[in-house]
Amino acid sequence: MSQVSFKVTWKVHKTFLPMPPSFSDLLPDGDEVSLILQDAGGQKYAVIYSRQNKGLLMQGFVNWVRNYDPQPGDIIVFELIDSKTRLFRIALDKEGPGPTDGLYLGKRKDLLGKFPTDRNFFLPIQDLVTHVFICGVTGTGKTVMGKAIIEEAILKGIPAIIVDLKGDLTSLALIFSSLQESEFEPWVEIPPDKQRREEVRTEVEKHKANLEAFGLKSEDMERLRNSASFAVFTTKFGKGIPLAIASSLAAPTDTTHLKPNEVTRLIGALSETFVKMLFPEQKPSKLKKYMTYLHEIVRHCWDRGVSLEGQDGLVTIQELIQHPPIRTVGVGRMSVDEFISPKIRNELASRVAMCLSGEEQLWFTGVPLDIDLLLSRPSSDLVPISIINLRDLSAIDDQMHAVSHLSYALLKWMNRQRGSGGKPRLIFFIDEIGGGGGRNAFFPSSPYDPPSKMGLNLLLRLGREFGVCCVFATQNPGNIDYMGLSNCQTWMVGWLQTKRDREKITQGMSTVKIHIESVDDQLRNVRSGEFLVKLKSGDTAIVQERWLMSYHRALSEDEVGKVNTRSTLEWFEKHFSNAGPEPYIAQDLDYYDILEVSPKASIEVIERAYRVLAKKYHPDTASQTMSRAEAEEKMKKLNEAYEVLSNPVLRGKYDQERRRSASHS
Repeated sequence: MSQVSFKVTWKVHKTFLPMPPSFSDLLPDGDEVSLILQDAGGQKYAVIYSRQNKGLLMQGFVNWVRNYDPQPGDIIVFELIDSKTRLFRIALDKEGPGPTDGLYLGKRKDLLGKFPTDRNFFLPIQDLVTHVFICGVTGTGKTVMGKAIIEEAILKGIPAIIVDLKGDLTSLALIFSSLQESEFEPWVEIPPDKQRREEVRTEVEKHKANLEAFGLKSEDMERLRNSASFAVFTTKFGKGIPLAIASSLAAPTDTTHLKPNEVTRLIGALSETFVKMLFPEQKPSKLKKYMTYLHEIVRHCWDRGVSLEGQDGLVTIQELIQHPPIRTVGVGRMSVDEFISPKIRNELASRVAMCLSGEEQLWFTGVPLDIDLLLSRPSSDLVPISIINLRDLSAIDDQMHAVSHLSYALLKWMNRQRGSGGKPRLIFFIDEIGGGGGRNAFFPSSPYDPPSKMGLNLLLRLGREFGVCCVFATQNPGNIDYMGLSNCQTWMVGWLQTKRDREKITQGMSTVKIHIESVDDQLRNVRSGEFLVKLKSGDTAIVQERWLMSYHRALSEDEVGKVNTRSTLEWFEKHFSNAGPEPYIAQDLDYYDILEVSPKASIEVIERAYRVLAKKYHPDTASQTMSRAEAEEKMKKLNEAYEVLSNPVLRGKYDQERRRSASHS
């Protein structure tokens, strides 16, 4: 008998699935006939056809339903393979979008969210444009889910700008496509009581097994690796490519998208953050007079187009604090001298002066904060992924300063673009918009209004038209502005440890008018690495996130410095801002000789040499072989050499000058 196929609409029925009348013609006589269904993976299911019900009894479908999660209205194909054994092929007519239609983020679970299935979950690519919100407590896998979105976006040719607050997003660049132990070895963290070789081998085997479980191969990793160009930037401190941030009081280039009250709020937020940074030892409640006075001066400058950019902008602010351009302060029109005495104004000005010296100058050194520049690369064939690593900014106000200026730089860039036609143009990913919670959150609920909040809100409101896709994640479900998140049409909610957290996210969903049936019950069933996903279409699914192709771990400051390639460093060195002081590099000293290493030495060799020599020449331990003064001088040179050679950017500058000096000698 030739093969015969039937297409049946899936209907949720307690006891049986109705079949076409002609289906029974293929079966032998009898009230109940057993037959075998075989899926695409070769798994077989024993089912019974009931002539009385004219359908297949549902009890035989339990395992197939768990694996494929058919939805009401889906078309199921039954195809006769062998009439003697009554073997039929069973398949969904459309088992979901293929790899070219969406972002592969993991596996669907069954309707009850209890059992994993073989059905892949794809986020429709156009859903990125209406933004994604990811929520889950520590350990749920929210960072992994965000990184999976970035990996898939790279394969679709979508660039990204990423804010890395902990160092764990920077490891997106660690793609070991050969799956060889030698590639993993330098990056695997080894516990003190473990053997390095064994730990590396175990880590590699785990990586291979988990990739295979999600159908990912070395060819997929190779394609990812060959598609992306990563660049890691650091501000003020750090060993990435230095990024110069504008003055913390500079006006956004384009304020036409801001309402008058929003401009006032933004000036207030910037002024408050700046004053808190100037007086870290004092409580904010003691600084209100400084904040109000500075607000008036900044408003005066913005209204009259007075530039507050860069170091020159801070010099301007310092002068205007001492010699105010205004006569009165506030609605009550109190004179400046009555409101704030010259003595207090001088104290404020002297604090501003501190921002123009020492390490504070580093804010103005490096690549200018220009989005076109951050997305530029030596080869236009690669997808640019620019990671702004802020892990070494220990103060939350410093991080807010950087995030707020980055968001306004994105708005400036966005407003120069044409509409994207509903297609993604750029992803902006922040892993922790909840920050430290409350007033220390980047996107908090009222009454808190930090400078970062308004810029992020504007990106959510306006980004859709220009294809700027925000992916915001948090582990603090109670410390974020859910009204602002109403612009996020895709929600991914992971495991929430307490009933209180589940209530907070449920209230947040209610605020933005998202309804998910039995949401609390569904969230209770979600485990680590799983997410309740609500799509733009309104459909929901429980998804087990896939394994990352990149090697996931948080990187240290030194490791961050190893991520950028030499060609990437040389590309961005051409664009360094001269606003700040050039780092001191003594050309009369040979730093390689001081550290007793070759000019071709790797960063690992340099670090090892420094540790050995620092121990040898430390003033407290070298007293038997030299005087303390000699040891201190030796340590000074060692520290200077290590500071330059351990920083890829400074080392590049030093090598360039070293070669130039050698050619003239």
